[in-house]
Amino acid sequence: MLKRSGQILVTVLLLYILIFAIMTYPLIFNFTRFMPGFFSTDESYAIVWSAWFYQFANAHDLSLLKTDFLSFPYGVDLYSCGSLGLLLFLINYGLALIASPILTYNIQILGNFLLSAMSIFFLVRYLTRSALAAFLSGLIFSCSPYFFMRSWQHLGDTYQWPLFIFVFTLIRVFDNPTSLNRTLFVAGFALLTLGFNIIYAPVCFLVFLALLLLLSVRKKAPAVVSAQPIKRIVFLAIIGSVVVSFQVLPFILQSLRHRHSTPAAFNPYVRPFEDLFNQSAQPLSYFLPAVVHPLFGRFTQLFVGSRLYGSSITEHTLYLGWLPLFLAALAFRRWKKRGVLRDSGPAADQRYDMYTAFFLILAVAAWLFSQPPWRKIGPLTLYLPSFFMYKLIPTLRAYSRFGAVVMFAVAVLAGLGLHSFLKNMQSSFKRFCITGVCCLGVLFEFWNYPPFNVINAEKAPQAYYWLKSQPADIILAEYPLDLGSPSEMYKMYQMTHQKKMINFIVPGSAADKNARQLTRLSDYSTVQRLKEMGVSYVFVHRSAYERTELTVDSRELAMIRENPGLRYLRSFPAQGCLGSQVLCIEKSGPIDVYEIKLPNTSR
Repeated sequence: MLKRSGQILVTVLLLYILIFAIMTYPLIFNFTRFMPGFFSTDESYAIVWSAWFYQFANAHDLSLLKTDFLSFPYGVDLYSCGSLGLLLFLINYGLALIASPILTYNIQILGNFLLSAMSIFFLVRYLTRSALAAFLSGLIFSCSPYFFMRSWQHLGDTYQWPLFIFVFTLIRVFDNPTSLNRTLFVAGFALLTLGFNIIYAPVCFLVFLALLLLLSVRKKAPAVVSAQPIKRIVFLAIIGSVVVSFQVLPFILQSLRHRHSTPAAFNPYVRPFEDLFNQSAQPLSYFLPAVVHPLFGRFTQLFVGSRLYGSSITEHTLYLGWLPLFLAALAFRRWKKRGVLRDSGPAADQRYDMYTAFFLILAVAAWLFSQPPWRKIGPLTLYLPSFFMYKLIPTLRAYSRFGAVVMFAVAVLAGLGLHSFLKNMQSSFKRFCITGVCCLGVLFEFWNYPPFNVINAEKAPQAYYWLKSQPADIILAEYPLDLGSPSEMYKMYQMTHQKKMINFIVPGSAADKNARQLTRLSDYSTVQRLKEMGVSYVFVHRSAYERTELTVDSRELAMIRENPGLRYLRSFPAQGCLGSQVLCIEKSGPIDVYEIKLPNTSR
């Protein structure tokens, strides 16, 4: 029996790896050079840069907490948000010590794909005893547009598997409170600080607890619910909260100190209230295929920017899939037909119904949490959970990310629905065929290429290789300055040239206040100030420069070369990507290189 179970697990794991390779093609064949990404990728570069900086800092005995390699000479605090991301930092740091920066990123994407799929597989198999239903459930979430969109933009939001493990251990400790299950439940709590799970988990826990209390009060399903297991899981939750507090408490204290600070996108403690509308789910977000779908994406694109879908492709790609929804409806139909919450019959059936009810309620609750602060229905204003959550935790803004919990619940329910359809089928061949068709249907709904959603991150523009050959102590300024939003691409190029730079300017910082006086490179006073800061070279990105507000002065770009404080050295021509279907960081417009030729001054 154990041998057979082991064979099933190995087969499932290999199938998931194969599916990952297909769904991310051609990433798997260029695992050390390519990284997941699409046309608006930028934040993923931050993780790659961090892995590089860990290696660079270790080699040069530099601090990992603050560096002046960015925003020179002011520097930036690399972990200004407290220790909330301690586990993620340890994972990144540990991988960076043994792997290249790109490989560090890709290992986490593959790992999170497999851990998400396998954790849901174990959960659904535990509930149904069906490997086929469990396989489909794991496939649905791990191949969902939500997961892939996050893998192209926000690595931290692919860390959803701790939530699935938490729910699994919650169910296990309720069913069978052994010492092992209790320990696993507390350990599951400790993992919740990875990603956004520290917010998702309380919703899952409260839904579960509310359902148990409801059953207990109504004296439904007496063979399943009693007061003792409710007390047990509350006690264990308290212990788990204490464990988590060691990571969360520093951030909470910082949040309380900054509670009355000015709301801003780059203020980690108080986000603008308007973001709750811009980054919340809209009516069609869950029901339209991803814009990257090769057949249906163009149809969805028609709704992007509307109130029906939302304006952010990253935040509003929450497509659940019509086939998973259909299978979830089968689970709902079976649950409703059996009497919703039956109070008689075998304990196993009562237990199955209770967990079906849990995931149904969880899907609805997470959907409500993903909505904007209010909806207006005629003269009536209906306030939703995000309105009240913001009052308590103003650091949150992207409530659309509760779509991950909706997707999780739908994936589990789809597995339960498939199980209810297959369980009375005698032929193993038919069960395999039906499951296979469902898997192919899900993969088709969630398909995401062509074009390929990968980026060749191996080579930078030639200008940065030239800069790397210059003396190590020079300082670089890249123009146009990255005001308003720190440039992750400038950071990515720093991995090649390895020089300090004044860029990566965080809004509201001292560097930001200084940089706002340096926007016009054509002004002689700007060059004087750059020299005082220690800047030696200036890179001018002509194509990017022309897209800034400075184009209102049509002579600005031409006047830069006339500035007597600058000496024009050379221009690097525009570069493209090898292969039309693969993006690359090597692609750039023309880059003009200037040297500041003013006499030396003290800094």
